[in-house]
Amino acid sequence: MTYQEFCQRKYNEIFANAYRRLLRGRTSQAACVSAERDAQKLAMKEAFKQALARFAPRYEAAALWRAIYVAHLKRKAGIADLNAIDEEIIARVISADQSWKKASGHAFEAFIGETANPALRECGIQFLLQRELSEMIHAGGVHNDETDMLWLNQRIHTDVFDLYAVSSWQEHHYVFGCIQSKTSIRDRVTRDREPSRQAMDASFWSVAVALDGAFLAMPKFQEMVNGGGEDYRENGWHGLYVMSERYTAGRIYPVDKELSLLVNHAKQASESFMRARLRFNSNWRPQ
Repeated sequence: MTYQEFCQRKYNEIFANAYRRLLRGRTSQAACVSAERDAQKLAMKEAFKQALARFAPRYEAAALWRAIYVAHLKRKAGIADLNAIDEEIIARVISADQSWKKASGHAFEAFIGETANPALRECGIQFLLQRELSEMIHAGGVHNDETDMLWLNQRIHTDVFDLYAVSSWQEHHYVFGCIQSKTSIRDRVTRDREPSRQAMDASFWSVAVALDGAFLAMPKFQEMVNGGGEDYRENGWHGLYVMSERYTAGRIYPVDKELSLLVNHAKQASESFMRARLRFNSNWRPQ
């Protein structure tokens, strides 16, 4: 079985099972829309996990993600052959592509947390989705100082960071990092660089995790991460972690399907944050 066939089969199996379970026998249009939205995000994430387990590192994560994208297009557009195109099919494919863009980013965010957290929790660390951190703050469960809390509350009402790194110490929880999740590196990353710089200026660990790093082959994007050029003199992140071995340069780090290097660096960042916050600036680098 090819990886394309595997991804399509798993995506469809997981979606069908999740859709039936989430629908719970309801028949209203609102129930169907809600069940489909949640089922497709789950199918994207779980099919990706299973594809990584079976085919990585023989095939890069970006190729597996693309195969799941095609499976989603075929299911959502209701077609078996993407080559048999007419105007109606084109309209359905465009609609399917839009639904992919809305759901796939959330699926990848959840993948990062679910993959990294088992190892992180051994050291009292966890990655929380923006929604989860917001709930934790409102419940009084975050113990950063007043300046940090003001900064964090301003950020969790925007979409500039997708996950946050939280460390536990003496039964108190402290946010020490901000994480941007990106399925691919494109021009819009320019807009993400400034919030990352602001996070580092506020003495937070700021990183990005990318599934597809193809654009990192271009010097412009390497410079945006590492600094040292005419357009970007300073580094834009403490690190950018990409699921590929091809783009390693300076602060651009390759990560495997377990996100092992990201986990290791998160542990180092947490320790530095707790021990010497005043020296935790944009120059910080993991060992």
